[in-house]
Amino acid sequence: MNTNDVPKAHPSLLDALRRQDEKAQQMNLSEGFEERVMGSLPKNRSPRLRLSRIAAIFLAAAFLGGLAWAFVPLLRPKEEASPTTEVTTLPLKGEQGGGLLSFANVRLDSILTVVAGHYGLEVSFRDEAPRELRFTVTWNRRLPIASFVSSLNEFDGLLLTEERDTLFVESVDTAEEE
Repeated sequence: MNTNDVPKAHPSLLDALRRQDEKAQQMNLSEGFEERVMGSLPKNRSPRLRLSRIAAIFLAAAFLGGLAWAFVPLLRPKEEASPTTEVTTLPLKGEQGGGLLSFANVRLDSILTVVAGHYGLEVSFRDEAPRELRFTVTWNRRLPIASFVSSLNEFDGLLLTEERDTLFVESVDTAEEE
């Protein structure tokens, strides 16, 4: 700004304007400084700012996804605890492959499938009720099927019979026998 452009100004104001004008000339600045400086800056936001916003959105989504994943087991209906089943082969004296087979908490249909398969028999359930019974029993492979059948027939309400090449399983009402 030039001091000649200001008519009838107070002398102290004129001195202040001169000093300001001198400082601007010393710094090689002229009018329009703000337009040049602001015009050289990009009008768009910096790429760093864009990347940081994208990263923040990604981290927030990952956090919320992890949080939701943590609560999924709490939202599922509770299932009944499934009983553990176990089949163990126990060796007999002087036998390599194991002559005893121990079933722990195994369904009757699974047990009979293994045992009947060993003797070359088919299994037929006349009633559906005994199919899902669970037993803990030990079977000696060396003994005939009749000994295994008789041991299972000791359970109340269960009757196994062997006819030709089929092992029949049925439930028996114990009240009828008495």
